[in-house]
This record gives sequence, C-alpha cells and structure tokens, in this order.
Amino acid sequence: MAESSTVPDHDRHPPPTVKGRETTPRLPNGHLIRLVLEHLNKHPHLDFSPYEVAKVLGRSHGTIRRILFTLAASGQVVQTSVRPARFRAAT
Repeated sequence: MAESSTVPDHDRHPPPTVKGRETTPRLPNGHLIRLVLEHLNKHPHLDFSPYEVAKVLGRSHGTIRRILFTLAASGQVVQTSVRPARFRAAT
C-alpha cells in the first residue's frame, strides 16, 4: 500500500505564477490617481503614453489608461494625441 503524504496539497502543488511578473500590493482607493497626477505635474512640459506612465509607476497600463482618460474628461490632464494616446499635465 502507498504511504500517505503529510505535506498539504497546496505545498505539493503551488499556484501557478507568471514568469517575470511580480505582484504589487493594492493601493488605497484614489492613491494611484494621485500618483499619476504627481508624475505628470513633475514633468509639465512632457506628454506621456499610458504605457510610459505605467512603466514608471509599476502598474498595469490598462488601469493607467482608464485613469488618464477619466482625468482628461474632467479637465485635470490634457490629451495631446488620440493615436497613440498621450497625455500631459493641465496648466
């Protein structure tokens, strides 16, 4: 008869991980928006793509893109290009 294992199942079979990706802790509500605005305000003469901002902040570019479009709609940032989408601080 086979011997029963005392190692829990989750230790024998760890959850899959995505190679090259580190998980970052979730930020409090509204904090990422402030980080995006701070970055754009530090460089008011430059425009950025959502991917560039995401790379600097270490966050998902899809989330950053959504935030930038929301901020542009409210007038807090200026969209300087449609394709590719680029944004800069509102002056």
